[in-house]
Amino acid sequence: MPREDHIVRILSGRGGIAGVGFFVTSQQLLTCAHVVNFALGREPYEQSHPPKESKILVEFPFDPQAPAQEARVVGWEAATKLTRRCRDSGGDIATLEIQAARPPAVGFSLMSGLRPIAGRPVEAFGYPGDSEIGVWAEGSISGRTETGWFQLNGDDARPDYITQGFSGGPVCEYGTDTVVGMVVRADTRGSRRSYMIPAQMLKQRIRVARHRGSIGWAIHYLRTCTLAALLTDLAAAERQGFEDDACDQVKTVLAVVAHHDPENPLHSIMYAATRSQFETFLRVYDEWNGPGHNAQFAGLRREKLKELRSVREAISRKIIEDDGVFADVLDWRFLDAIHREIPKTCGKHPEKFRHLITAGREYFKRKEYLGPGATGSSASA
Repeated sequence: MPREDHIVRILSGRGGIAGVGFFVTSQQLLTCAHVVNFALGREPYEQSHPPKESKILVEFPFDPQAPAQEARVVGWEAATKLTRRCRDSGGDIATLEIQAARPPAVGFSLMSGLRPIAGRPVEAFGYPGDSEIGVWAEGSISGRTETGWFQLNGDDARPDYITQGFSGGPVCEYGTDTVVGMVVRADTRGSRRSYMIPAQMLKQRIRVARHRGSIGWAIHYLRTCTLAALLTDLAAAERQGFEDDACDQVKTVLAVVAHHDPENPLHSIMYAATRSQFETFLRVYDEWNGPGHNAQFAGLRREKLKELRSVREAISRKIIEDDGVFADVLDWRFLDAIHREIPKTCGKHPEKFRHLITAGREYFKRKEYLGPGATGSSASA
């Protein structure tokens, strides 16, 4: 039996079951866009991004002690009606983010990075018909369709098969906890065919779901905006350098990033490899201003700035490579604390850290923004 602790039940506004979802990071989960539309009382093919204030209620069926939680939509690709001239190429995906801490007994899925193999047996969990407690159903992968999805076939000899009511749920390789896709559609003409979006496609959407206001976005803001703003300020001060007290302002902020305790939930962002790179960044910055406020050492500062840029690129590559892992262990309070500290600490020298202070303030302005997203023979499952 696959690992089931990452599965959630998504409720409609009237308390019914809208569909299934599953955690892919510590705070974010995937489901189908049409499931979200149903939960919000909208038409299944409604294209517009749900309003920012929309809340989706999720329950944890395999942790009955955990209370239901509210989630908001942070990633959106609307469902489309499939016709010969309009083929979905991977839509009907919604990324949700829970607003409170994930219950301790609830895990997140292991996503396959491989192309699904035809003939491989799979299983999924859903709520077909009037089922209130959910059922497991088995099937097999048939092959890739022109939509980019993969067809699943149910076994005629078995009573349960993947059908309507399984939408948004993970499809796992039989007997393992490896997710190979997400149920998206089911045939309504009496066959046992259904369809899944492959995990490869879903993983791409998880990366795309760095919408402003998501945890993934916050990680990449640190990489692309905060550190880049600091390097811009250092380049402007290359000729004269900083007075010791000005230099110490930034060292205080950088030390928060570099010297965190990975066991402390307030500072749970980086694993050892990236933490070491941040420590290197702090050390080189200290060397950049080693001679202090002295124009004679502009050449040394120029060389150290090149080294800082190289270290920043190494940090960026590591974050891009392991962004899902970082999102899994990230705590909002950590990044909030960094960007709250920047304008407060560096504000004593606004002329020297103009870009860094702006980046710290912009973080909170952008954090709350959510950008708009922009009848056949099969139906939403």
